[in-house]
Amino acid sequence: MKKNICILCRDNDFAKKVAYVLSRELDMFFADVDDMIAYNLADLMSIKDKIGEEYINDKIKGQISMVSSFENTIYTLSIRTMNIMEEPQKLQNDSLVIFLDTPTKIRREQITKDNLVKIMRKIADIFVTLDNKRTKESANIIKKQILEKYK
Repeated sequence: MKKNICILCRDNDFAKKVAYVLSRELDMFFADVDDMIAYNLADLMSIKDKIGEEYINDKIKGQISMVSSFENTIYTLSIRTMNIMEEPQKLQNDSLVIFLDTPTKIRREQITKDNLVKIMRKIADIFVTLDNKRTKESANIIKKQILEKYK
């Protein structure tokens, strides 16, 4: 069994809510990579033009690696942040990767819903299609999927 759970979703706010509820039910820690990046790299982001985007992206990759090295943690990261990784499949090394396919409009035009679903089917260990955004209900669906995977 993998030591962490990574939850990905087009709607990162929803993913955070579900991950938090699930972390309480499974007695695990909760972390959001994007919040940690915002906190830890705030000074760097303000001088991004001077130090370069590549340097910032390397620091972001470091934050992702750090969180994925935690133990007994459910963490979320936005699709945008995941796209910075050269090989997002590496998330699977230490984490059970779950993608929540929700009824959400895509804000970014670069990644269409169909392309994102194709990518996530390759990366995610568990692919959950939700037809609503009820946090508790979604957490229960995910919990059942995790238990079935590890029967």
